[in-house]
Amino acid sequence: MIIGAFGKYISLMPISFVLGVTAIKDAFEDYRRYKSDQKVNHSTCRVWDSSQGRYRKLEWKHILVGDFVHLSHDEIIPADMLLLRSSDVNGICYVDTCNLDGESNLKQRQAIRAMGKFHNPTVPLNFSPDQFKYKVCCEEPTTDVYKFEGRLETMDGGPPLPREFTILAKENVLLRGCVVKNTDFVEGIVLYAGRDTKAMLNNNGPRYKRSTLERLTNLDIIWCVVILLVLCITGAVLSEVWMRSFANPYQVPFFTWSEKPGGTLFRPSFESFWNFWSFIIVLQVLIPISLYVSIEFIKVGQVWLISQDKNMYYEKVDKRLQCRALNIPEELGQIQYVMSDKTGTLTENQMVFRRCSLRGRDFGGHSVAAAIDQADDRLGRPRPSKDRGLEALLSRAIREADIDSPIYLFFLTMAICNTVVVNAKPHEDLMDPDDELALVEAAREYGVRLLKRRFDEVIIHLRASGQIVKYKLLHTLPFDSDRKRMSVIVQECTGKKRIILLTKGADANVLPILANEYITSEIGEEEVYKAQEHLSDYAREGLRTLCLAKKYWSNED
Repeated sequence: MIIGAFGKYISLMPISFVLGVTAIKDAFEDYRRYKSDQKVNHSTCRVWDSSQGRYRKLEWKHILVGDFVHLSHDEIIPADMLLLRSSDVNGICYVDTCNLDGESNLKQRQAIRAMGKFHNPTVPLNFSPDQFKYKVCCEEPTTDVYKFEGRLETMDGGPPLPREFTILAKENVLLRGCVVKNTDFVEGIVLYAGRDTKAMLNNNGPRYKRSTLERLTNLDIIWCVVILLVLCITGAVLSEVWMRSFANPYQVPFFTWSEKPGGTLFRPSFESFWNFWSFIIVLQVLIPISLYVSIEFIKVGQVWLISQDKNMYYEKVDKRLQCRALNIPEELGQIQYVMSDKTGTLTENQMVFRRCSLRGRDFGGHSVAAAIDQADDRLGRPRPSKDRGLEALLSRAIREADIDSPIYLFFLTMAICNTVVVNAKPHEDLMDPDDELALVEAAREYGVRLLKRRFDEVIIHLRASGQIVKYKLLHTLPFDSDRKRMSVIVQECTGKKRIILLTKGADANVLPILANEYITSEIGEEEVYKAQEHLSDYAREGLRTLCLAKKYWSNED
């Protein structure tokens, strides 16, 4: 009977247990992803059924290119669609692209101009997809979410289109994963579905993430294996040296020799080879296989505790923190540096208008700390500081119809040089950039109120005169990392109908582009110098600063 301390089957049990536990955890993660995929695929939306002449519910996985889809407020867009019409009279809708690019401000999208006659809210039921007599020609699926090129072509029997109506751009497209906001309904035709959507093309699949602890553990295991091999090789070599020290092999203790014709089987090198593997079996406990199992159980416990933490519960939406990666929760304890592109990501900034400098004169110079304590019950945040002298100057300029007044143009820029969404029926989840919203609210407090924004027009109300003033919105140049400023080009709808460029941005990007004839004049040089002094004062008080500028464009420009 042979009795061994390490049976060949017993030795496999630890490693089998470790691999089994890891496999179960990975299978659970795969199952969670599978359930998430199933939830998405079985989500429903309303798709046009030509046989029944109405929209009916259909699962996302059955949506095909060319289907007409009807979506309501807060619905997720199931495929890349061309916007045909919306509940807005101008065919405008707003989408939340947070799931796509991480930005929280709403994006404006415009229905194609060919469907303009169906935007009239007095005839909302007169449109059916069967009336869409056009063919959509678009580019092949790409990963670029900021670019789209396409055109409309009239099919047989369809009405001809002007050339400008045939061009399609990214403003006409609703991308999969975005959420319809601030719009009662939208309708569109599917351009890309399934794996051809931009969201799916940018999704390279789940990648396995290794935590710092796991990488260190793997490195330590490698060193344990190296030490084990060194010990086993050393033991095997020394055992051969020891056996060769005996002149008579029968004098070697603890060895039983078997006789065969031609001599014994005693060969020290052969015995040393087998001793190496014997040492491997004996010293294998140096490798902490159970450590992996212990770490896996600890991670599962961490994930459960994190999900049950009351301090991480978001009462507003009734959701707990959800840990999507089960293999890296310990990384939260390894963070040494937190880097952010802006302070608002780390702190709760209260963006409120406090002070301004106009033509070398500082307004709103009272204590900022005292002003911050003034709470606005309606908005739930501090109110913009008001300088009575500045308000009086603005009111006088408005009453005298002095539309060239620097004060009026200053507040006009604050009111319309932005992307703030104005809605008659506001939704609680409506989101705009805090800095833009602060400027719009400040302009409203001083009497220049943004009433409505359309794709081709902005409307403001002047409190001092009670007038409603319209400006034709010619173009919007959004903020980007190259220009580091935002600009809008508008045209007066009355009077001289001049074209005005309004811009805002950091002082380092606005001051250098001021007109030479202005900054070289005695007045301009003094005003720029004073403005720079005031900017330094504002920065020392911890205020964020911004410069506003304007330019009248001639027809030649």
